[in-house]
Amino acid sequence: MILAGKKRKALNFFIDKDGLPRATGSDELKDIALFLESDIQGDGGLAKELLGLLDQSKQDLKAKEFVGNSYALTIYPDKVIIEPLWDEHKKENTTIPHNDFRQIIEGWLEFIEPKT
Repeated sequence: MILAGKKRKALNFFIDKDGLPRATGSDELKDIALFLESDIQGDGGLAKELLGLLDQSKQDLKAKEFVGNSYALTIYPDKVIIEPLWDEHKKENTTIPHNDFRQIIEGWLEFIEPKT
């Protein structure tokens, strides 16, 4: 379980009956859970690439972009904005503090590539 945000909302990771990594959480974390499932999936290399972009945005204080299968991210030094690519009816994007998003990606990476 990963906790994110000031109110410490929970995001839970599990393997479904088909052997695929899944994430569930509160409504506030729904887009983040769907991003993990659809865009990162079980690809540890992609999770590491995203961690690199998060680091770069902190180091050079410039926004970075990441476009996945279903979501586009704009990574700022202080926050990450998650925009669904497929939902033209959604009026608001999801915004999460940079450090909270990094914690979620680190947790997902540990989940899909556990250290032995």
